[in-house]
Amino acid sequence: MIGFLNKFRLELYFASQLLILFGSMVSGELFFEKWMGDALFLINIAMGISLLKERSFLLRIILVLLAASVGIDLFDYWMGISVWSSTAVNQFQILLFLAIYGIVAMRIAEIEWRATVINQSVIIGLVAGYLSLGFVSFFLFLTIEYFAPGSLHGIDVNHGLEAETQSILYFSFITLMTIGYGDFIPVTHVAQKASVLVGLMGQFYMVFLTAIVVGKYLQQPKEP
Repeated sequence: MIGFLNKFRLELYFASQLLILFGSMVSGELFFEKWMGDALFLINIAMGISLLKERSFLLRIILVLLAASVGIDLFDYWMGISVWSSTAVNQFQILLFLAIYGIVAMRIAEIEWRATVINQSVIIGLVAGYLSLGFVSFFLFLTIEYFAPGSLHGIDVNHGLEAETQSILYFSFITLMTIGYGDFIPVTHVAQKASVLVGLMGQFYMVFLTAIVVGKYLQQPKEP
């Protein structure tokens, strides 16, 4: 079982990304939010961290930060006191996930860059890396909203935290793909700069890394 997970960790990471983004279209939104969303997110994080196995220094940093996050939650639960405010804990965890997805995205980009044979796994990694940038964007905008509420005009804040996070997730990927329907607008200086950064990340990824992978595929010997 461990060998299977290790061999197909990139594919499992990609599959869990797709389920997080589109699972509610099949299972229904309420069922997905109650039973599937958190579990898929944890699986995705675990598979992403497994991609760092060959980079022990980065892996240690992530595991220490995760242990700190879990430790704070457990201490609050067992002792019945709050070391940090709930807002501070949420901000720390969001920054943690931002760091995790940022590091995983860079690790996938490295894998794609170093690939000598372009096969199915490399193509899946190429798409998974792009989706990882979408999750980096999501946690970036979520961080901005925590520190500067109202930075994104049009975000649904009247129907609970789940509706708000879904709106930010949608805005993040739309911005990454530079579609821009205009239903959400960055209105603060930091949100506007972040939107420019996210758009540039998506464009540079598509122009450079995708072009490199396609070029390697066209140059590699074809099987008879």
